[in-house]
Amino acid sequence: MKHIRIHEDARESFNTRARELIVLAATSSRARRRGVRREAEFSPDYHVAGRIDRGDVLGEPKAVTVDAAGRAVSRSITIRGEQRELDEDRYRELSALVSSIRRAISRDALVSEDLIEDGIVDWMQFSLRTNDAPPLMDHLLGILERDVGDHEVWVPIACLHIQSPLRIAEVVIEQLEWSAISTWLDSAGAGDPVRAEGVSKFRERLSRKIRGLAVAKTRVFGDAISADAVAVQRAEEACSILRLFHPSALIPQQKSHCTVLGRENAESRISIRVESGVCVGLVDGYLNNAPVGWHLSDSTIQAMHAMGLAGLIAICEKTSRTELESALLDSLRLYSRVTLVSDIADKLVYLLSSIESLFLKDQSEPIQQNLGERIAFLIGRELEDRRRIVAAIRSAYSLRSRSLHHGIRDVDPREVEVAMSIAWNALLSVIAVCERTSSRDEFLTHLDDMKLS
Repeated sequence: MKHIRIHEDARESFNTRARELIVLAATSSRARRRGVRREAEFSPDYHVAGRIDRGDVLGEPKAVTVDAAGRAVSRSITIRGEQRELDEDRYRELSALVSSIRRAISRDALVSEDLIEDGIVDWMQFSLRTNDAPPLMDHLLGILERDVGDHEVWVPIACLHIQSPLRIAEVVIEQLEWSAISTWLDSAGAGDPVRAEGVSKFRERLSRKIRGLAVAKTRVFGDAISADAVAVQRAEEACSILRLFHPSALIPQQKSHCTVLGRENAESRISIRVESGVCVGLVDGYLNNAPVGWHLSDSTIQAMHAMGLAGLIAICEKTSRTELESALLDSLRLYSRVTLVSDIADKLVYLLSSIESLFLKDQSEPIQQNLGERIAFLIGRELEDRRRIVAAIRSAYSLRSRSLHHGIRDVDPREVEVAMSIAWNALLSVIAVCERTSSRDEFLTHLDDMKLS
């Protein structure tokens, strides 16, 4: 079990700033009265799934004011039963303290700002109603020791099914063990018939949603909120590597849904046919093709390893990567977004951005010429191959311009398919280059020298 350590000087500094916050909180104004709720101009016929009253809420509600961008700008606290408001200036001081404490403990654990802020507010309210409150950091470290730990998190992946576990860096992708969830649900509904009925309905909904899917399993040391956020990020990074070997990475008419469940963007619609004011038919379905499950058998994984997955996993697992390896991973993750979008213009934006980020030294050099020639000498074997690659790169830029700037949507997907094939092969061919070159600039200089040889 890890322990969170903070230097004594830092602890005392945080305690001093907290005492200053107490003074600000004690002089804060009463929370603004919300006034009488204005009657709405109209009331939609919402579906009411249930009602929550005050008795259903555990503990004190957290009252935070947010701006138009969703950022918290003030917060109410309770002082001797009275609501006081930390206005923007006071709340800014609180947020600064939260950020400082989080940075100080980041070496030992991942801790969310919400947990730290709630802990500070809890200490402030306790300090303002008693003289026996401990220093802030003693109180806060007690909360962190209680809530911070080693969490195993499973993140379901949409439309993915896998025969055997596959490790990519800190994530293991394998089939969901439904029995683990079923056991938990059994215990949740035990001994209470009403609760058991609700659990049964929830089990059915959850089973339809995730049963049979692959999950990304990972371990994170931190609080539950941070562990969830990190697990989702790691899962998405692993999916971005897998998607490079999905058919949609090479076929523009296809789209992958292999991403964190809930982010798969499966476009759907509902249309209602009406005669004389009465519904006579309804269509509820997907706009284009329905999401199709991606089944990764052991033989498929073996083929993907041979195509470059093995080399990519080896790079991902490194704790210290070279400049070229890091640049390659960034470009490949950008290219993988080609697989998630349907619009040809969007695909071209991600495609060209991915190769620009790796094959250009800077934005001041001629983009199309250098990009085309460097890729041509990297993967082109004969003179005609290289000419074809240079022409295809120029054509891709022309297609992007026509789609984005001139609104022309009638694009031949075969032209895009050629560009996708070139970009995909160029990016994956750099995996082998990483074994003998660590510098991105050295790699690009070598390609330029090949043009003069």
